[in-house]
Amino acid sequence: MKELQISTYDRVLVLAPHPDDESMGCGGLLLKHPGQCEVIVLTDGRHGGLSGQDQQSVVAMRKSEFEKAMAYALVKRWFFLGVEDGKLSENFAKFSELDLSGYNIILCPFPGENHQDHTCVFDFLRKVKTQTQCKILGYEVWSTLSSPSHYIDISDVVNNKKRLIAFYKSQIVQVDYVAKVIGLNCFRGLLPYPAVKYAEAYQEL
Repeated sequence: MKELQISTYDRVLVLAPHPDDESMGCGGLLLKHPGQCEVIVLTDGRHGGLSGQDQQSVVAMRKSEFEKAMAYALVKRWFFLGVEDGKLSENFAKFSELDLSGYNIILCPFPGENHQDHTCVFDFLRKVKTQTQCKILGYEVWSTLSSPSHYIDISDVVNNKKRLIAFYKSQIVQVDYVAKVIGLNCFRGLLPYPAVKYAEAYQEL
C-alpha cells in the first residue's frame, strides 16, 4: 500500500461518468490539488432526477450543481462529453474523440463498479491507447476496491469534501451520499499504518 504522490508538475485528469462521481470518488484529491486537476463528465445525468421531472431540467440542474462544486474546489478546467445517461457503453466513438494526451495521472471508476456507466470507462481508456507514461488509477463510488494499491490522506479536507458532495442537492435528497461516502473514507483510514482518520483509496490499473 503506497501513499499516492502527486508532484507539483503533474497534470491530473478525473473521468466522471456522472456529475457527482468526481466529488464522491476523488473529492479529497481535487481539494488537495485543485490547480493540477481537470474533470471530464461523460454523461448528462438526465436519469438522475426525481420522479416526474423532465429530462431537460434535470440535465441543466445537474450541470449547475457540478459547476458550483468545481468552483468550490477551485478546479478551473472541466468539460462535458454529453452522452445520454445510462448509454455510455454504447458511445465509445464519442469517447475516442477526447484528447487524453499530456496527463501524468488519469483517474476513472475501477472496472468492478456496480454501475453500467462506470464499468466501461477503463476499457475505453485501454482502447484509445493513452500515453504509456500515464498512470491510470481506479477509484470507488458504487463498489469497494478489493485490493487498493494507493491511498491519499484526506483528513485535513474531509469537511470540505462533505460540502463538495452537498452541492449535489438533487442527489442527496434521494440518498445521503455525504454520510455514506465519508463513512467509506473513515473506514479507508485503516489502510495506512499507522492509521489516519480519513482516506481515499485507489487501485493502479
